[in-house]
Amino acid sequence: MLLAMGSPKEDAAPNEVDTDTTPAPTRRRALELLVAAGSAVYTCSLVVPASQFLTTPEGSAEQPRWLRLAKLDSLSEGVPTRVQVRGAQRDAFTVTPEVTLGSVWLTRKGSELQAFSAECPHLGCAVDLVAAGTSFSCPCHTSRFGLDGHAESGPSPRGMDTLVTRVTDGWIEVEFRRYRQGSVERVEVTT
Repeated sequence: MLLAMGSPKEDAAPNEVDTDTTPAPTRRRALELLVAAGSAVYTCSLVVPASQFLTTPEGSAEQPRWLRLAKLDSLSEGVPTRVQVRGAQRDAFTVTPEVTLGSVWLTRKGSELQAFSAECPHLGCAVDLVAAGTSFSCPCHTSRFGLDGHAESGPSPRGMDTLVTRVTDGWIEVEFRRYRQGSVERVEVTT
């Protein structure tokens, strides 16, 4: 015996309700989708900056940070001169323009420039030039440095931190960087 196979709708009695239909989306489902989309946007707004923070290791150099300090002609030959470093300060996700970032000791010797951070490598106190102008000294813990930046005495674990300089249109520019205090190696910290 052969049975004729038809579609379920053809086989259904005329008064039967079709139970195979999918219900239309409800308001509850629409709200669930809206909450899920909002949660995804919120999560991305947190994950993107956090991933940048976590993937940028301490001491990694971004771009050179050249800051203009003084006119080359303003420096006397062989005399260390303290110059303030001003620029934008970056703190997490905030940038504050034109603040004092620190200071640098500049010495001009002919066409050569020498730049040292004025921050003591021991604990970060401000390094001064002694009255006779023959060496640098840290007043906090009596570290002493030669005019070439090498440590001569005191608790400083290394000499003064040298900075790269260049002259552009008669202006002295320094690649301003900060280094970890209290360590023998020069390990850059982000500024």
